[in-house]
Amino acid sequence: MAVAGDDPQVIGAVRNTPGDIRRVLGRLQAKGRLEVVYEAGPCGYGIYRLCEQLGIECMVAAPRLIPHAAGERRRKTDKRDALKLCRLLRSGDLTPVWVPDPSSEALRDLVRAREDALEDRQRIRHRIKKLLLRQGHRLPVKMGSWSRQYRQWLSEVSFEDVNQKTVWEEYLGSLDEVEARLKRYAATMHEAAQTHPQMALIAALQMLKGVAELSAVTVVAEVGDLTRFAKPS
Repeated sequence: MAVAGDDPQVIGAVRNTPGDIRRVLGRLQAKGRLEVVYEAGPCGYGIYRLCEQLGIECMVAAPRLIPHAAGERRRKTDKRDALKLCRLLRSGDLTPVWVPDPSSEALRDLVRAREDALEDRQRIRHRIKKLLLRQGHRLPVKMGSWSRQYRQWLSEVSFEDVNQKTVWEEYLGSLDEVEARLKRYAATMHEAAQTHPQMALIAALQMLKGVAELSAVTVVAEVGDLTRFAKPS
């Protein structure tokens, strides 16, 4: 906390629960105009939205854009970070992140879950190919990787050892599961493209060459309302 021109000071730790935060902010707000800042991170935007409800100005600072003094040790502690954020907020040297509304945040969670599934599929594919390579299984004819023909050939591959057979079946089962998950995500994203508050922007982006529905939904989920930018650059 910093008051007027005084140096910032730590007044204590607060549990990240709405009730505890509300009580502390209420006491501080009673002393005059209050501004709050915290770093964007895994705790999301709950504190920001609570401050909005209480009529308190709040900034969610971009961690990578927080200035660091030359030679400053990057040892992070809650106390050190809080004092630094307080000073930088007062000096106007912090850069805020865009805080999405709840529907945009939910769409972002969906998009990122799909990206996680794509990474999972890539890892499973690598495991399958490595097992085939180690055990000397080669393609009988030239075919595209992960094409329907290739997947059909995978289903025909067999192992005599029960242990390797179990591994192979689990690998193929994992691949089937993650691909089914990707289809469910794609279907939900298609539905979101028709119903989301930014559906007009999603449709407009698809008019650009090479931008399909999934790409448009991803851009809107990550960037948000494009009109908040003063210029394209």
